[in-house]
Amino acid sequence: MAAETYGDVWRRVRLHVPSAPTFLVREWVNTAWKPLGRMRHWAFLQGELRLTIAAARSLAAVTVTNGSTTVTSAGLFLAADQGRQFRLSTFPIYTIQTFTDVNTIVLDTAYGETGTTAAATIYDGYATMPADFESFRLIADPYNQRRLAFWISADQLNILDPTRQASDTGPRLLAQRPPSTYTSTLGRPQYEYWPRPTAARSYPAFYNKMAARLDDTSTFSGVLSEA
Repeated sequence: MAAETYGDVWRRVRLHVPSAPTFLVREWVNTAWKPLGRMRHWAFLQGELRLTIAAARSLAAVTVTNGSTTVTSAGLFLAADQGRQFRLSTFPIYTIQTFTDVNTIVLDTAYGETGTTAAATIYDGYATMPADFESFRLIADPYNQRRLAFWISADQLNILDPTRQASDTGPRLLAQRPPSTYTSTLGRPQYEYWPRPTAARSYPAFYNKMAARLDDTSTFSGVLSEA
Protein backbone atom coordinates (compact mmCIF):
# COMPACT_ATOMS: atom_id res chain seq x y z
CA MET A 1 0.00 0.00 0.00
CA ALA A 2 1.22 3.49 -0.80
CA ALA A 3 2.11 5.95 1.93
CA GLU A 4 -0.77 7.74 3.64
CA THR A 5 -1.47 11.17 2.16
CA TYR A 6 -3.33 14.24 3.29
CA GLY A 7 -5.97 13.47 0.68
CA ASP A 8 -6.49 9.99 2.10
CA VAL A 9 -7.02 11.39 5.59
CA TRP A 10 -9.47 14.20 4.87
CA ARG A 11 -11.55 11.96 2.59
CA ARG A 12 -11.73 9.32 5.32
CA VAL A 13 -12.81 11.99 7.83
CA ARG A 14 -15.54 13.10 5.45
CA LEU A 15 -16.97 9.58 5.38
CA HIS A 16 -17.95 10.14 9.01
CA VAL A 17 -19.53 13.56 8.31
CA PRO A 18 -20.65 13.43 4.65
CA SER A 19 -22.70 16.61 5.03
CA ALA A 20 -19.62 18.69 5.96
CA PRO A 21 -18.23 20.90 3.16
CA THR A 22 -14.98 19.68 1.62
CA PHE A 23 -12.97 22.77 2.56
CA LEU A 24 -14.15 22.56 6.15
CA VAL A 25 -13.05 18.92 6.43
CA ARG A 26 -9.65 19.78 4.96
CA GLU A 27 -9.28 22.54 7.54
CA TRP A 28 -10.21 20.14 10.36
CA VAL A 29 -7.33 17.87 9.39
CA ASN A 30 -4.84 20.75 9.27
CA THR A 31 -6.10 22.12 12.59
CA ALA A 32 -5.51 18.73 14.24
CA TRP A 33 -2.16 18.12 12.53
CA LYS A 34 -0.19 21.16 13.71
CA PRO A 35 -0.63 20.69 17.51
CA LEU A 36 -0.09 16.93 17.07
CA GLY A 37 3.31 17.61 15.56
CA ARG A 38 4.14 20.04 18.35
CA MET A 39 3.28 17.52 21.06
CA ARG A 40 5.01 14.47 19.63
CA HIS A 41 8.32 15.78 18.18
CA TRP A 42 8.79 12.82 15.85
CA ALA A 43 12.18 12.28 14.20
CA PHE A 44 10.87 13.43 10.80
CA LEU A 45 9.99 16.76 12.43
CA GLN A 46 13.53 17.39 13.63
CA GLY A 47 16.12 19.54 11.89
CA GLU A 48 19.72 20.66 12.12
CA LEU A 49 21.18 24.14 11.82
CA ARG A 50 24.43 25.96 12.49
CA LEU A 51 24.57 29.15 14.54
CA THR A 52 27.35 31.17 12.94
CA ILE A 53 28.80 34.26 14.61
CA ALA A 54 31.12 36.68 12.80
CA ALA A 55 33.81 38.57 14.71
CA ALA A 56 32.75 41.89 16.25
CA ARG A 57 34.00 45.11 14.67
CA SER A 58 34.93 48.35 16.44
CA LEU A 59 34.36 51.59 14.54
CA ALA A 60 36.44 54.62 15.47
CA ALA A 61 33.68 57.20 14.95
CA VAL A 62 30.11 57.22 13.67
CA THR A 63 27.47 59.93 13.79
CA VAL A 64 23.92 59.40 15.04
CA THR A 65 21.02 61.82 15.32
CA ASN A 66 18.19 61.68 17.83
CA GLY A 67 14.97 60.58 16.12
CA SER A 68 16.72 59.37 12.96
CA THR A 69 17.42 55.82 11.77
CA THR A 70 20.40 56.96 9.67
CA VAL A 71 23.97 56.45 10.90
CA THR A 72 26.94 57.89 9.02
CA SER A 73 30.70 57.30 9.07
CA ALA A 74 33.81 58.03 7.02
CA GLY A 75 33.72 54.86 4.93
CA LEU A 76 33.62 52.39 7.84
CA PHE A 77 30.58 50.26 6.98
CA LEU A 78 30.49 46.94 5.12
CA ALA A 79 27.72 45.25 3.14
CA ALA A 80 28.01 42.30 5.55
CA ASP A 81 26.91 44.62 8.41
CA GLN A 82 23.29 44.41 7.27
CA GLY A 83 21.27 42.36 9.75
CA ARG A 84 23.89 42.60 12.50
CA GLN A 85 23.58 44.50 15.78
CA PHE A 86 24.81 48.05 16.41
CA ARG A 87 25.54 49.81 19.67
CA LEU A 88 27.03 53.17 20.46
CA SER A 89 28.85 53.10 23.77
CA THR A 90 27.02 50.32 25.67
CA PHE A 91 23.24 50.41 25.38
CA PRO A 92 20.66 50.20 23.83
CA ILE A 93 21.12 47.72 20.97
CA TYR A 94 19.83 48.30 17.44
CA THR A 95 19.69 46.08 14.36
CA ILE A 96 21.12 47.32 11.05
CA GLN A 97 18.16 47.20 8.69
CA THR A 98 19.93 48.45 5.54
CA PHE A 99 23.47 48.91 4.29
CA THR A 100 23.26 51.95 2.00
CA ASP A 101 26.96 52.38 1.26
CA VAL A 102 30.28 52.44 3.12
CA ASN A 103 29.30 55.79 4.63
CA THR A 104 25.67 55.09 5.63
CA ILE A 105 23.54 52.46 7.33
CA VAL A 106 19.89 52.51 8.44
CA LEU A 107 18.78 51.13 11.83
CA ASP A 108 15.57 49.19 12.49
CA THR A 109 14.28 51.91 14.83
CA ALA A 110 15.07 55.59 15.27
CA TYR A 111 18.02 56.42 17.52
CA GLY A 112 16.49 57.45 20.84
CA GLU A 113 19.42 59.00 22.66
CA THR A 114 21.30 62.29 22.28
CA GLY A 115 22.86 62.69 18.85
CA THR A 116 26.65 62.51 18.84
CA THR A 117 29.78 61.31 17.09
CA ALA A 118 31.47 58.48 18.95
CA ALA A 119 32.98 55.00 18.74
CA ALA A 120 30.57 52.13 18.00
CA THR A 121 30.49 48.36 17.80
CA ILE A 122 28.90 46.09 15.20
CA TYR A 123 28.48 42.46 16.18
CA ASP A 124 26.24 39.38 15.97
CA GLY A 125 24.11 39.71 19.07
CA TYR A 126 20.99 37.84 17.95
CA ALA A 127 20.38 34.42 16.41
CA THR A 128 17.38 34.28 14.07
CA MET A 129 15.76 30.89 13.61
CA PRO A 130 14.60 29.17 10.39
CA ALA A 131 11.00 29.69 9.28
CA ASP A 132 10.06 26.15 10.40
CA PHE A 133 11.63 26.48 13.87
CA GLU A 134 9.51 25.37 16.84
CA SER A 135 12.00 24.77 19.69
CA PHE A 136 15.61 23.78 20.39
CA ARG A 137 16.66 20.24 21.25
CA LEU A 138 20.40 20.87 21.69
CA ILE A 139 23.02 23.55 21.00
CA ALA A 140 26.54 22.09 21.17
CA ASP A 141 29.56 24.19 22.19
CA PRO A 142 32.55 22.46 20.50
CA TYR A 143 35.00 25.00 21.98
CA ASN A 144 34.26 23.99 25.58
CA GLN A 145 32.75 20.52 25.07
CA ARG A 146 29.42 21.41 26.64
CA ARG A 147 25.87 22.45 25.83
CA LEU A 148 24.76 26.05 25.48
CA ALA A 149 21.69 26.86 27.58
CA PHE A 150 18.67 27.98 25.54
CA TRP A 151 15.89 27.92 28.16
CA ILE A 152 16.69 31.36 29.62
CA SER A 153 14.04 34.07 29.27
CA ALA A 154 14.63 37.70 28.37
CA ASP A 155 13.37 38.66 31.84
CA GLN A 156 16.06 36.51 33.50
CA LEU A 157 18.77 38.03 31.30
CA ASN A 158 17.48 41.54 32.09
CA ILE A 159 18.06 40.81 35.78
CA LEU A 160 21.47 39.26 35.18
CA ASP A 161 22.86 41.94 32.83
CA PRO A 162 20.32 44.72 32.15
CA THR A 163 22.60 46.84 29.94
CA ARG A 164 24.48 43.93 28.35
CA GLN A 165 27.91 44.87 29.68
CA ALA A 166 29.32 41.34 29.67
CA SER A 167 31.31 40.14 26.65
CA ASP A 168 33.44 37.12 25.83
CA THR A 169 34.91 35.37 22.82
CA GLY A 170 31.79 33.20 22.68
CA PRO A 171 28.38 33.02 24.39
CA ARG A 172 27.44 30.70 27.23
CA LEU A 173 23.70 30.84 26.62
CA LEU A 174 20.95 32.00 24.30
CA ALA A 175 18.04 33.92 25.83
CA GLN A 176 14.61 34.13 24.25
CA ARG A 177 13.75 37.58 22.94
CA PRO A 178 10.99 39.20 20.81
CA PRO A 179 10.74 38.12 17.14
CA SER A 180 13.07 39.51 14.49
CA THR A 181 12.55 43.09 13.26
CA TYR A 182 14.95 42.65 10.33
CA THR A 183 12.93 42.81 7.11
CA SER A 184 14.16 39.60 5.46
CA THR A 185 13.47 37.52 8.61
CA LEU A 186 10.61 39.61 10.01
CA GLY A 187 8.62 37.84 12.72
CA ARG A 188 10.85 34.77 13.02
CA PRO A 189 11.80 33.49 16.50
CA GLN A 190 14.97 35.10 17.80
CA TYR A 191 17.42 34.51 20.63
CA GLU A 192 20.07 36.76 22.15
CA TYR A 193 23.63 35.55 22.68
CA TRP A 194 25.06 36.15 26.16
CA PRO A 195 27.68 37.24 26.96
CA ARG A 196 28.04 39.43 23.87
CA PRO A 197 30.30 37.45 21.50
CA THR A 198 33.45 39.12 20.14
CA ALA A 199 35.11 36.32 18.12
CA ALA A 200 34.00 34.26 15.13
CA ARG A 201 32.25 31.11 16.32
CA SER A 202 30.06 28.31 14.94
CA TYR A 203 27.69 26.14 16.98
CA PRO A 204 25.83 23.08 15.61
CA ALA A 205 22.28 22.77 16.86
CA PHE A 206 19.29 20.44 16.61
CA TYR A 207 15.73 21.68 16.72
CA ASN A 208 12.09 20.62 16.50
CA LYS A 209 10.30 21.73 13.36
CA MET A 210 6.78 23.09 13.26
CA ALA A 211 4.41 20.79 11.44
CA ALA A 212 3.95 22.44 8.05
CA ARG A 213 0.46 23.11 6.73
CA LEU A 214 -0.73 20.15 4.66
CA ASP A 215 -1.81 20.34 1.03
CA ASP A 216 -2.66 17.89 -1.73
CA THR A 217 1.03 17.03 -2.30
CA SER A 218 1.66 16.14 1.38
CA THR A 219 2.60 12.56 2.28
CA PHE A 220 2.79 11.51 5.91
CA SER A 221 6.13 10.19 7.15
CA GLY A 222 7.40 7.91 9.88
CA VAL A 223 4.84 6.33 12.20
CA LEU A 224 1.99 8.09 10.37
CA SER A 225 2.87 6.35 7.11
CA GLU A 226 1.39 3.05 5.96
CA ALA A 227 3.83 0.85 4.02
